[in-house]
Amino acid sequence: MLAAKSPQLNEFVLHLYFIPVLIGSLVSFIIYQVVILPFVYVKMVFHKWALLVKAPKGMGSASFLDRAGKAVLFMLFGPIFLVANALVDIVWYLIHVYKKDLDKTVTKRAKSEVETELPEIHRRTYKKMLRYFET
Repeated sequence: MLAAKSPQLNEFVLHLYFIPVLIGSLVSFIIYQVVILPFVYVKMVFHKWALLVKAPKGMGSASFLDRAGKAVLFMLFGPIFLVANALVDIVWYLIHVYKKDLDKTVTKRAKSEVETELPEIHRRTYKKMLRYFET
C-alpha cells in the first residue's frame, strides 16, 4: 500500500475503497426489506388468526381473547413493528461493519498439530451419541 507507514492514512484509504461496497450492500438490504415487508405482514396476520382457530394447549397458553387481542394489535401496529425491526437491523449492520476489536483467527497450523489433535468428548456426550446412533 502507498501509505504503509501511516496507519491513519491506511484507514482512510480503506474506508474510501470500502464505501461503495458498504453503500451497495446497504441499499440492496433496504430494497430487499421494502420488497419483503408486505409479504411478511400478510403472512404474520394469517398466522395470528390461525392461532385463534388452532389454540395451543397446556400450561401458560393464552386464552382466546388474549390471542385475538394480539392479532388485532399486530394488524394495527404490525407495519410499525416490522419497519422498526428493519431499522434496528440496519443499525446493527453498521455497528458490525465498523467493529475493530475482532479476535485474530489462526488459519495455519503445523501438520503435526492437526494429526495429533483429537476433539475432547465428555463421557456423557459420548453416551448420548451412542444412544442416538443405536436407534
